[in-house]
Amino acid sequence: TRTGSASMCSSPVSTLLPEECVGIEPMLSVNARMVNQAEGELFEAIDSLYVDRLPPSVAFILKRLNEIRKRCEQQGEVSRAVTLDTLCQWDTHSLRSLCESSSMLQVYDDPCSGSGEWSAFLVG
Repeated sequence: TRTGSASMCSSPVSTLLPEECVGIEPMLSVNARMVNQAEGELFEAIDSLYVDRLPPSVAFILKRLNEIRKRCEQQGEVSRAVTLDTLCQWDTHSLRSLCESSSMLQVYDDPCSGSGEWSAFLVG
């Protein structure tokens, strides 16, 4: 028998015992919503790079996310600004993971860069 409460548990949900799952559903729902919001913001940023005829490289993606965040703050869109602020603080590996998990994006390494640069392209 494992000990500990659901709020302190770091086990994956699939390995939790039923009594450990109490109270986790709302947390998972919030996390899923956050990921969906983050993915939507990321998609919008990349789409806007296409419109401006800029390459969807990680550097441009981060710059565009920051530009959108600033605009949202100025317009009082607090919820969006918080999501964008979170994305702007992610390291490039985490941002890449989000891009790779999206069915709307395809990630490619930059063959000319030896420093781990990559780009995320819209699918379709």
